[in-house]
Amino acid sequence: MLDIQITKTTSPKAKPADESKLGFGKIFTDHMFVMDYAPDKGWHDARIVPYQPFPLDPACVIFHYAQEIFEGLKAYRTADNTIQLFRPDCNGQRMQDSADRMCIPKIPVEDFVQAVKTLVEVDKDWVPHSDGASLYIRPFVFATDVGMGVHASRNYTFCVICAPSGAYYAEGIDPVPIGHLIASFFAADFFAVNIELHDLTIIGSCNLMPFLCPVFRKVPEDCRPRIIAVIFCA
Repeated sequence: MLDIQITKTTSPKAKPADESKLGFGKIFTDHMFVMDYAPDKGWHDARIVPYQPFPLDPACVIFHYAQEIFEGLKAYRTADNTIQLFRPDCNGQRMQDSADRMCIPKIPVEDFVQAVKTLVEVDKDWVPHSDGASLYIRPFVFATDVGMGVHASRNYTFCVICAPSGAYYAEGIDPVPIGHLIASFFAADFFAVNIELHDLTIIGSCNLMPFLCPVFRKVPEDCRPRIIAVIFCA
C-alpha cells in the first residue's frame, strides 16, 4: 500500500456554475496525484499536491521520443450522492500492458487503484451532479530522462489529473468517416515504427478506431506492439 502524502491547495478554484457547459477536459480540479520512478528506488514519493505545471528540461525523452502511456476512466455521482468508479482495476491492468509494450516500469494495479481513489476522495466536490456529466480521470506516465540519444528512459513520473466533464461530443454521437492518415513515430528502446492507418471511423460510443498496418524496421521482437487494432473510447 502506498503512503500517500497529501498537501491541499490554499487557493481552491471556483467550481463550474453551469454543468451543462462543462465541455470535455477543459476544466481541472484542485489537486493531482504524482509519483516518481528511479532505478535505485522504484516507484516512490507518492503524493497529492495542488494542480500545477511540471518543470521539465527541453531535452526530456518524452518530448523527443514520446515514451508515454495513459489511461482514462470516470467517477460518477449516483442518485443517493455516493461516488462510484467502474472497474478501475481493469484500467490499472491495461496500463501495465501499455507499460510492458513501451518498456516502462509497471505500476502495481493496487497502487494504481489507490492513487485514483485517494485523488477522487480529495476532490470529491468536483464530481458533477448532473445527468450525463462525470469526473473524467486521466492517469499517465511519462519519461523524464534528460538527453536526446534514442533509448528507453530510466526515470519516470506517474500522474493522475481529473476534469469534470460532459459528453465528449456536445452534439452527441454522429459517426463520421475520417479517411486515410499516415503517421510516423518513434517509440522506446531503439526502434521506429511507421504506421499506416486505414478506414478510421468513429463508431458507437468510441472516438476513433484505427486499423493498424505496421511496417517494422529493425524492431526488437520483445518490444513489438502486439495489437492490430486500437480503440480510443470517451
